This record gives sequence, C-alpha cells and structure tokens, in this order.
Amino acid sequence: MSHSQLIEFVDRSSPEDRLFLHAYLEHVARASDPEYGRDLDRRLEAMRAGNEVRLEDARKLHEALVSQGL
Repeated sequence: MSHSQLIEFVDRSSPEDRLFLHAYLEHVARASDPEYGRDLDRRLEAMRAGNEVRLEDARKLHEALVSQGL
C-alpha cells in the first residue's frame, strides 16, 4: 500500500477507527523498547492484584467526561 493510499484510507476512516489506529501505531513504535515492556508487565501485575477498573465504571467515567466537554 502506498503512502497516498494510506492517507486516503485514514481520511475515510471514522474518528473511532483513527483513535484505534493511533493507539496501535504508538504500541508498534514502542514494542521493542524494554522499558515499555516492563511498564506493561507492571500494569498487568497490578490488574492481577485487584487494581483494575470494571468496564461499566470506565463507561460511566467516560460519559461524565463527555458531558463536561472533556
């Protein structure tokens, strides 16, 4: 796929798809960074230890932020 084809694809994408693509590209760019890997490991361990957010709570927080214009 050429650069111009990529640009056209992104231009046609929804805001949600662009956000996903951005997050994915950030991950790919950092995937070989050892510190990034350690950070992901720390986060996973924290979740396993019970420091997690339920999906419903995250949705409520998101809705509250959207209603405030954030």
